Amino acid sequence: QQQSGDFGGRRQQTSSVNGLGEEYDDYEIGSVILEPASNDTQSTSLEIDVDLGFATVSSSSSYYTSERESVSENTGFYAALDF
Repeated sequence: QQQSGDFGGRRQQTSSVNGLGEEYDDYEIGSVILEPASNDTQSTSLEIDVDLGFATVSSSSSYYTSERESVSENTGFYAALDF
């Protein structure tokens, strides 16, 4: 199984305060530019059951890789202070 994605901005709201100590509103982010991100995830699994007559041998294996890249910026924090 493979999953890939490209995102043009942050995917969650900012849950802290801005440079003036004011809380952000619901669904507001502190970023003033896009924060692009991408991911590439691959996974596979294999299950085997072997009946030996007197017992069953079971094996379950899986493999997972994930590569992620993102840009994060905090300009909104300083912009609120008029720097």
